[in-house]
Amino acid sequence: MEGMAAGGHAGTPPVRLWVRRVGVYCDEHRKTWLVAAEEEEGMLRARIQRVQVPLGEALRPSQLPPSRLPHMWQLSQAWWC
Repeated sequence: MEGMAAGGHAGTPPVRLWVRRVGVYCDEHRKTWLVAAEEEEGMLRARIQRVQVPLGEALRPSQLPPSRLPHMWQLSQAWWC
């Protein structure tokens, strides 16, 4: 996963992200993050950006379309350096 998109991060970076719906993840503090997947020369990258969006109802994994992105990420500080 690559660092966050333009706009930087607001506050402390997340430790975990759980998918809420396609392209929208929620962290342990119920803050929302938009995720955009990019593939270049066979390498998949995910760019995340903290954006406030209404949480709404979370979709079950079985309700989500197939995706190469995980349903849950656990991040380390190395990603934010």
